[in-house]
Amino acid sequence: MASGATLTIEPGVKIIPQYSSYTALEVQGTLNAVGTAAAPIIFTSVKDADGLASTTPQQGDWHNVVFSAGSQINLDYAEFHYGGVGIMRPVKEMVKIVGAKVNINHSVFDNAQGIALRLIDADAIVENSVFSNNSCGISVDSLVRPDLGTDGGCYGDHSQYSTAAAKTTPQIRNNQFLRNRTIGVEIRNGSTPIIDGNTFTDNYLPARVESSYPTMMNSILSNSSTSPNFIGAISLSGYTQWTENFTLRKDLPYLLQSNGPAWSPHLNAGATMTVERGVIFKTDHNGSAMFIDGNLIVSGAVEDPVIFTSFKDDSVGGDSNGDGAASTPRDRDWNTVKIASTGSGTFTNANFTYGKQDYTTEGPEVQETLNDFTKQSLVTNTMGASSKHWQAQKNGNFVRVVFHDFATVNPQNFPYLAGIKRVSDNSFAASTTITNLQNIATKELEVAMSGSFAKDESYYAILQVVPPTGSTADIKDVFQIGVDDSQMVAVSFHEFGPKKIFHSAISVDTGGTVVVQ
Repeated sequence: MASGATLTIEPGVKIIPQYSSYTALEVQGTLNAVGTAAAPIIFTSVKDADGLASTTPQQGDWHNVVFSAGSQINLDYAEFHYGGVGIMRPVKEMVKIVGAKVNINHSVFDNAQGIALRLIDADAIVENSVFSNNSCGISVDSLVRPDLGTDGGCYGDHSQYSTAAAKTTPQIRNNQFLRNRTIGVEIRNGSTPIIDGNTFTDNYLPARVESSYPTMMNSILSNSSTSPNFIGAISLSGYTQWTENFTLRKDLPYLLQSNGPAWSPHLNAGATMTVERGVIFKTDHNGSAMFIDGNLIVSGAVEDPVIFTSFKDDSVGGDSNGDGAASTPRDRDWNTVKIASTGSGTFTNANFTYGKQDYTTEGPEVQETLNDFTKQSLVTNTMGASSKHWQAQKNGNFVRVVFHDFATVNPQNFPYLAGIKRVSDNSFAASTTITNLQNIATKELEVAMSGSFAKDESYYAILQVVPPTGSTADIKDVFQIGVDDSQMVAVSFHEFGPKKIFHSAISVDTGGTVVVQ
């Protein structure tokens, strides 16, 4: 629909996109789609609309609706079902809004194969709506560098920019996020939304923040059961670089998803982060840390302190890891708040529990985890599988990979090929042949291999059975493997890193300053 034109869709209209390979509708003008509770406007799969019991709609049955820069959209009682093709780059969101003015109210976004609604520098108000059974509910993004573009990050494509766009402040308020398999709301690439009063139920992550500056408040966590598949915390991604002044408000607990200097949230030099009273930080790895090259101001109160604690600590912020009483916190569950030589920190009424592990650049190298795609379920009866993509944040050398929950019988004793491939040209960065894998009960399959990785290159792991020439495989030659939340192989990548030593919950490099009161 051309710029300057206006399209009005009346209540009760049902729109059936026909193909999964093409955009169903691009709006450059004005769209008014105002339904009613009794007669919503519906975009859905032909298999959902034909009324035939013999056809079943599937996620990704149709492509997407795109609202381009300068368009204006008014959606009220509108529904979008079974669109959004693809879960890897280039992702096609079910509804994509770029630089447009939009009001969405009383609407439903359901069963998108990937991202249901992506807001890119949009002047948007999204309220009183439902995002359910998608891979990702909403992705709030910014084209800080329009010449380079950006993909939604729900599947491992991480933020490239951290400079706040400051063009728009999308408001996402009083919505429901239900059963989204990866993330309810992701905020990335310097975007600055207000996320207020939303309810999160049975999402893997309610929200993830990566190199961005949201105002998050009044979130409600309402999971139907206790499960490790339902994380009760807002992720602060280890790929985060904060370069702007920023205030972190009290909300759900914040999960520092990190593992040492190469993959941890960093507050860069010149930036100030103010942490308000009542904020809870939890950490999910004994290598977790926050690195401060700028100015960190922690402003707790006696009756409402700021807390740094273990992901396993259910005494504050609830059962964030969703495992009930299966785990208990202990000393050295996480690392430190690291104040660099250019950094400073002021801590007022802050509590630190279950930490005290640190890094030093001195001493012999040891193995460090680069990234871990954790297991969510199992896949059986396969002869080959691969992992999601991991993007290197520096140059380095692989030392091993670990395939989670591997098992096989392998009566013919076939060899296996394990390797790490570059995404750019599908060539091996490292590989090895494994022999004598027979009658293996479920275990962590650790595979030593050496090869270099390069900053900004993406990599993935593979594992496959390799029958010798002339041999025929049968059903007993398959293997079982753990898979992550996107049904890709659960695997961790490892490198040589600096020696770890046990130290304090706050560590300060020479030249850094800390005030504790």
